[in-house]
Amino acid sequence: MLNGLDEEGCVEESGGHVTEKKRRLSGDQVKALEKNFEVENKLEPERKVKLAQELGLQPRQVAVWFQNRRARWKTKQLERDYGVLKANYDSLKHSFDAIQQDNEALLKEVYILIFIIFICLFEPEQQWAESFCCFCEFNLGRNSLYLLILKTKGAHNYFLRSNKL
Repeated sequence: MLNGLDEEGCVEESGGHVTEKKRRLSGDQVKALEKNFEVENKLEPERKVKLAQELGLQPRQVAVWFQNRRARWKTKQLERDYGVLKANYDSLKHSFDAIQQDNEALLKEVYILIFIIFICLFEPEQQWAESFCCFCEFNLGRNSLYLLILKTKGAHNYFLRSNKL
């Protein structure tokens, strides 16, 4: 026995059991297995036995190789799927944020127009002085909109200011 191996390539463990040394597959065997995996990633029993005989392997070795290869393939597929989903999410998030900003801007304009219409419809000229000032605050969720309307000699001027709270 040399370095724990006997002449048959077996290792004697401390419990007295003899186990076979793990053997690596040759490059040609791996290429043949990869080629077969590309054709079909599942093994039928007949195909497993035939492939094992062609490559000089045990059917169990072929089955384990295919099982491990499917696990690696699945992991890589999940990584690719994650990449695609993340890119789609990032794109949708960017679009959503832009639409949300547009929506807030349009909402501000609607509030301004409603307020101006209200002033114009319900402002009897004789009840107001030549010039007047109105102030209104609109709560837009996380933003507030402050509107100041000045009326001077028949013209309405308004000033808008929006602050983040």
